[in-house]
Amino acid sequence: MARDLWRWTRGLLATASWAFVMAGLLGMVEGLSQWMRFDVLSEGGPGFVRAVAPTVALYGWVAMLVAAVLYVPFHYLVRRRRHPRRHAYALSVATTLGLFVFFYAGYLFREHVATAWWVAHEQGAALLVQTVLMIVVAVLLTRPILALASRQVLSPWRNMFLAVVFVAVFTSLWPNWREEGRALRLAGVPAAAALDDGIVRPHLVLVTIDTWRRDALSALSPDAPPTPGLDALAAEGVLHTNYWSSSSWTLPAMATCLTGRAPRELGVAKYVGLPAGVPTLAQVASAHGYATAAFASNPYLTPAYGFDRGFGEFEHALMLEPLSPAGRSVLARELAYLADTRLDLDDASVVVGKAVRWLRQRRDERPLFLWLHLMDPHVPYRWRSLPADAPAPLRGTVPDRGAVPDHPLFVDGVFPGAHLPLLRAALPDVPEEVRAGVRALYAREIQYTDACLAEFWRSLRELGLWERSLIVVTSDHGEEFFEHGGFEHGHSLMPEVTGVPLLVRPPGGRPGGLRDDADRDALDLVPSLCRYLGWTPPPDLDGDDDLLAASADPATAAGEPSVMENMLYGEPQIAWRAWPYLAVAPETETPLAWFDLAADPGAQDTLAVDPAAAGGILDGARARLGRWDERAATLRAAGIDTVGPDADLRRQLRSLGY
Repeated sequence: MARDLWRWTRGLLATASWAFVMAGLLGMVEGLSQWMRFDVLSEGGPGFVRAVAPTVALYGWVAMLVAAVLYVPFHYLVRRRRHPRRHAYALSVATTLGLFVFFYAGYLFREHVATAWWVAHEQGAALLVQTVLMIVVAVLLTRPILALASRQVLSPWRNMFLAVVFVAVFTSLWPNWREEGRALRLAGVPAAAALDDGIVRPHLVLVTIDTWRRDALSALSPDAPPTPGLDALAAEGVLHTNYWSSSSWTLPAMATCLTGRAPRELGVAKYVGLPAGVPTLAQVASAHGYATAAFASNPYLTPAYGFDRGFGEFEHALMLEPLSPAGRSVLARELAYLADTRLDLDDASVVVGKAVRWLRQRRDERPLFLWLHLMDPHVPYRWRSLPADAPAPLRGTVPDRGAVPDHPLFVDGVFPGAHLPLLRAALPDVPEEVRAGVRALYAREIQYTDACLAEFWRSLRELGLWERSLIVVTSDHGEEFFEHGGFEHGHSLMPEVTGVPLLVRPPGGRPGGLRDDADRDALDLVPSLCRYLGWTPPPDLDGDDDLLAASADPATAAGEPSVMENMLYGEPQIAWRAWPYLAVAPETETPLAWFDLAADPGAQDTLAVDPAAAGGILDGARARLGRWDERAATLRAAGIDTVGPDADLRRQLRSLGY
């Protein structure tokens, strides 16, 4: 019995190690081709070993794991044969190599051969094609591998030592991806002086909720979904009721939020990221001795756009960071694709859970800047189950699952991103049942996000971070639900899209329960945080630094009018805002419509504005735009960081309706 067990174990080890070798050789071929294609003629490339070894190791470890799992059933399947271990070995390794054909077929067909058909049938006929190809290759390879195993000189269990050496060598060459990424993200940040002056500095926790419109907070609107977790935060801090984003979609809005600069100055666009020379809030925090970490979840907030700069720890829900050393390989890309399409990795509970685990494992005593970006209220809309310990609703209107209709635009109660073009095409004649359905799903997403944040607040208390933390919660932009004849965001600068909530809870939570009705701008956030925390702000910021000082006066302090811009869809527009007036027009024209936000917060009724007052607002706004244009020209002269729209990015944006 013991002898049979030893033979079985030896066969299992041999199968796993030689699967590593064979798959690793396949990875070596791909890694070599990638190195010759991208690095041979480039200066400062990663070098042959750094470029090839991670691909070898990734292919090998995946093959080792799969072959070891397959060996167990295959051994019992062929146990009556003369050499069951050899047959099990051959079947396991052949099937494992066939698995790589499965991955390659998916990649080639989806990205290069039959993209439209493959995407439309990837859960049915396309998956069947992949599976058939894998089985065919496995059958064709079984006999040659069995013959190889039968030769004494190449017998896998007699020469397992060579396989183990191969495994050990290439595994040891896997880079320290955490340290490499940290060094890259913190490059250029000046070394901070040791914080040994005895001053207890507050932590900064910034939470941005994607697509969260201002009236979707039950502390502000009785029609909002219940948000008891966020309402409780407002009760311990300041609720800003008149805060405005800089744009109507994520990239420019978050660029302003994390740099304090206008979208026009930064020059960001769909495939143009943050300019390399612009300091981010994380870089400022790092330079002042703060430990920095971010957990994000929107494709526009990936390292490709520069949003990781200055963060010692950066995890993105749509990326598998541990695979980054072999990120060029087909296998790494396909594993990331499967994880992204089969798992809900950008779920708020997942993002919050990763942040809490990191906080629990952290041993750094430095003050902390932590940023979380939660994606749930963005299309696709789903009806999510609330956690069992979600706080009870105190106010607001509970969304109704029954409002989601049985309609072709919904799939099993989900409004997917792929159906956005269909709904837009139906405008303005969208049936009321569809309108009610998308509103109900959106409200549930807000309610679910609030429940996840309530759990996050509890974790901060348990970890002893709550009382020392300055907590800021806001959004990149809102969402239009047909108020001005449209739907979603990126194509309008009206209040439902550009008006967003802002909650600020100071350390200790006192004074709390305050409301700030002053007209506030996203440009004010970075300079105000720097002032509060004692950081030296980046130069040439246009925002005011008194955002964290609550005011009951809705009028904007004396200064230039605010500007909102950078459209994603349609003809470029620009909006001017000088309380209480809002004007929206095509970018190159004089505003055709003016609104009084004090009397008409939803900007439904146009009004006549005194020509002299209108001229003063426009002159002030144009002066500001001219200054931003000058700075933008300087940044462009230093070089523009364009983003290569690779297949993964295009797919992720498509899934969100972009």
